[in-house]
This record gives sequence, C-alpha cells and structure tokens, in this order.
Amino acid sequence: MHDTSRYRERWWGFRQVFESESFLADAREVVKTPKEEFEQALVSAAASPGFLDESGLAGTLSTVAEGAQRSALRNFISAFTAWRSAPASRGDSAAVLKRILSDLGDAMMAQSFDEPERSVLAERVRSIWEHPFPAVELAIKASRLVTDVGSQLDRVTLVCDLRPVFDDARTSVQGLIPLTTLKIVAHGEDATHPASFEVQLGEKELEELYEKVSRARMKVATLKAFVAKTGVVLPQSSMTEDGEPQS
Repeated sequence: MHDTSRYRERWWGFRQVFESESFLADAREVVKTPKEEFEQALVSAAASPGFLDESGLAGTLSTVAEGAQRSALRNFISAFTAWRSAPASRGDSAAVLKRILSDLGDAMMAQSFDEPERSVLAERVRSIWEHPFPAVELAIKASRLVTDVGSQLDRVTLVCDLRPVFDDARTSVQGLIPLTTLKIVAHGEDATHPASFEVQLGEKELEELYEKVSRARMKVATLKAFVAKTGVVLPQSSMTEDGEPQS
C-alpha cells in the first residue's frame, strides 16, 4: 500500500510527482480499475459524512474489488483533493487542472503509457478533481493545521556519546563528558526542502526535556477527554494517531 504523503504534499512540481515511482504504480492501477467500480467508488466517497482520512477513505471504496486498485484510488482521491483545496489552487482551479493534465500527459507518454491508457487516466483524474469529497476535505483541513501553525516534524534523533577533554598539548585525554545531540528535521509547505538543526544536551537538559514532554502528553490527554465530553468529533490524523476518531 502506497503512502500518499510521498507525493500528495508536492503539488507545486506536478511533472516530478507524475514521474515518481509511487505515483506511476498508482496510476497503472487506477487505469486498470473497472469503470463501474471506479464511478461507484467516487459516489461512495462523496457521500461519506464527517472526517474521512486515508484509512477511512479506503473503507468507503469497497466497490473496488482488487486491493491494489482500491489502494491506488484512495491515494488519488486523497492527493488530488488535497491539491485542489490547496491555497494555490483556489484562485483558478480550472487553470491548475489544465496544467495537471498537460504535465500528466507528458509524463505518462515518457513512461510508455499508450494512448488509450493516457486517455482513461486523464478522464479519471478530471472526474476526481471535479468531484466534491466533503469528508476528505475536512480531514485534509485538519491535517493541515500542523503546517498552518508551524513546520511539520519529519524526524527526531537523539545520539548519545562521550566527548573527550584534552590537556593543553592535546596529547592526553584528561576526562570524558557524556553529551546527547538532539537533531530535529522538519518542513513547512515546501516538503522537498526540509530544514534541520542540532542542539547539545547535558543530563540536566535531558531531564528538563523529559519533564516537559511528560507534561505535554498529560495536557493532550486532558484536552482529548474534554473534546470527548463535548460530543465534538476528534478526527483521526497524525495529530491523534493513537486512537480512532471520537465523537
């Protein structure tokens, strides 16, 4: 099953996206999906209420019998809906779609898709683009809250080692100090250009970091319990990944 995030967030370079291995694999499966199953899947996804993340979206596409095709269609609906609802697309959705279809056609021709396959793919991309998926759009909006208020975390690493203390002549090690290097890699809207920074932590800073993380986890648990009591939906996303959507 392909991870849509590998190409969903890279909406500004469509040609590069369409030439990626993950997109090409999905494109071939979408083309192979029987027309009736494809059309019924769009209807089902459009009719779903509430928040529909990628996991929930896959469950609504049960009319697609083949698992690989169902996974690819889920990725396409999620990706193209995200691109259509992105701020850069809202001003002129038709122009963005025109650019997508042009880049898509060029990329598929370069990848040996024959003319009937390119025609089917373009038709299905257009159908997905022009089809409203309110529940998918709500889930995408929820997931974008992360990048709207700050960069999105990609990776955190903690490397512990010993740093030597040399004498003035640099010929003898007079002591060793345990240090931890914290490295954080994150990206904003431009997911292809992540930023990173490193910071040295002593034992005192490690303990302080642990205490702050523990307090933050307690606060999140309290907030989630409060939301559950109000009856407001807590959508499942990367921000609430330890549980199912609550209501």
